[in-house]
Amino acid sequence: MSILVYLVTAINSFFFLLTKHPLFLRSSGTGTEIGAFSTFFTLVTGAFWGRPMWGTFWVWDARLTSILILFLIYLGALRFQKLSVELASISICVGPIDIPIIKFSVNWWNTLHQPGSISRSGTSIHVSMLIPILSNFANSPFFTLFFFVLETRLLILSFLESSLTEEIEARECMHK
Repeated sequence: MSILVYLVTAINSFFFLLTKHPLFLRSSGTGTEIGAFSTFFTLVTGAFWGRPMWGTFWVWDARLTSILILFLIYLGALRFQKLSVELASISICVGPIDIPIIKFSVNWWNTLHQPGSISRSGTSIHVSMLIPILSNFANSPFFTLFFFVLETRLLILSFLESSLTEEIEARECMHK
């Protein structure tokens, strides 16, 4: 899910750089926050899964390391947002280079991660695991979209409220 959120965030950042429209900026910021949380959650739950499977919470596996790089890109963008929104947008637009590395790392390098379990030619996992995986895959976008819309709505309302407050203050100054 972190990768899908990242792609949407990169598209919003790209359009912000082109148009400077605040909606793209706010959507990009929201996506960055949600994506950073999602990536962090992936790393933490993966570490808890890795402990009994590999005997350690962390290994410098290609998939894990490329996910960590994605998380660091998210953190960098969050930091850049406080300094320069253009710099944050540029860093987000450069980040999609990491996405194919994450996706294909298990096929390119011999790592602790197995190759993909679900492919066009079939699955290599039992149906008792396939159903929960597909259910999670189907439901995750709805939860992510819910949080994205909710956060973007709050940001837009905050923006409108500050604009309205400025307008009221300006009118009060005119009447004095």
